[in-house]
Amino acid sequence: VGNLSKIIDRINGVARCPYDPRHNSTAVITSRGELYAATVIDFSGRDPAIYRSLGNVPPLRTAQYNSKWLNGKVLWVIYEQENLLIKDTNKPNFIAAYDIGLFTYFFFRENAVEHDCGKTVYSRVARVCKNDIGGRFLLEDTWTTFMKARLNCSRAGEIPFYYNELQSTFYLPEQDLIYGVFTTNV
Repeated sequence: VGNLSKIIDRINGVARCPYDPRHNSTAVITSRGELYAATVIDFSGRDPAIYRSLGNVPPLRTAQYNSKWLNGKVLWVIYEQENLLIKDTNKPNFIAAYDIGLFTYFFFRENAVEHDCGKTVYSRVARVCKNDIGGRFLLEDTWTTFMKARLNCSRAGEIPFYYNELQSTFYLPEQDLIYGVFTTNV
């Protein structure tokens, strides 16, 4: 992918970008020409996915409607003075994607399914292996190398104070560092 200004071919945007521009997404094209996208991939906006397409590897996605992979259970639609407002209270908010070595990393925040006392948002990093070909029977067309972890940005003390909401990231390849900007919802 050397020239982004010349149109060589047109491709279908399904599972590569959201139907509605009000849904957030992030994507990265790897050095091998594979497209990794994190977005909602259905018309209703209820199916968040990390999806791989293009290139010479099979397309893969995160497990559909499984809140342990990506928490995206409910989409609230509110009509207000003839304007459609989408309140994505339970969908992941995708922040960034990076192609680093053998892996592709995704940064996002989502409602914590492991937190059972009210609504809590956690920031996450997910990683998939670029050589993943999916399962043969059990996880067919689904990542077998998908892993995610909570990002902890907090101030130490007797009662720690958490900055749970990742807003932005920046990758510095020379130092192999990823910087994050966090806020709190308090």
